[in-house]
Amino acid sequence: LPEDESTLLTSQDLVPIYKRARKADQRLVFPKLIKQLVMSYRKSGSADQSHTVLSSSLDLCLHSMDLKYTILRYVVWIIPTLGFLGTVIGIADALNYVGAGTTPAAQLLQTTTQKLSVAFYTTLIGLVQSGILVLFMNLIQSIEERAINRSGQHCLENLINRLIPSS
Repeated sequence: LPEDESTLLTSQDLVPIYKRARKADQRLVFPKLIKQLVMSYRKSGSADQSHTVLSSSLDLCLHSMDLKYTILRYVVWIIPTLGFLGTVIGIADALNYVGAGTTPAAQLLQTTTQKLSVAFYTTLIGLVQSGILVLFMNLIQSIEERAINRSGQHCLENLINRLIPSS
């Protein structure tokens, strides 16, 4: 797309842009946006209509990207849940040990606290793992969202805002 300040685009100027976008990898957001916008403009002749298509396309791209994180969000949720489950099981085991009444009193406190500490460490480990995953997931998602936003901004500035209305 032209990036200089003075270039305006007619419907005929869009043909080579469309052809280049068609040859590009269609898994990429930018060429897909260009194809949609050029087709929209060629059909309607309206930059406003193309702007509406851009907004809708960007929303769909962001939603599609967000859906890719569904399983990861579940994993981030299940890890601390498993940690809490480990804590509950560990506390139950420690209480069962204390309640059995087979251990001498001198050894009872030490063994019970060891069992409880293992129980609480399961929650700690789950929370730490989940926190690390959430951090990386948010960093990666942020990078992807910025790329989609930059593509949309570039299309707006260098394609839609340069279109000359069809006569």
